[in-house]
Amino acid sequence: MDAEPTTLALLVAARDQPGVLYRVTEAIYRRGGNVTYVGTARAEEGRSETQLEIGGIDDRAALLAELRALGYAEAAIIGRVVARAGDDLAMSLAPRQ
Repeated sequence: MDAEPTTLALLVAARDQPGVLYRVTEAIYRRGGNVTYVGTARAEEGRSETQLEIGGIDDRAALLAELRALGYAEAAIIGRVVARAGDDLAMSLAPRQ
């Protein structure tokens, strides 16, 4: 029996400007990922935080490296989805690969 695919949680803190969400999801797409949930919020003036749940990512380190190389993200954290109730997402940090 195949193992159930892992849903990952991705938290991206970035400058609040047009195109950031597009570039982040484009990087996920290039890595074979599928976005199953997205939530955004303005963290403070000029900054936003985006939470995504994604499946289909085999190489987490490569995705994080690509997101950092884009130059938009100030921080990107990836973990495993533990639970989600409504818009509240609980995640655990993914082990290093």
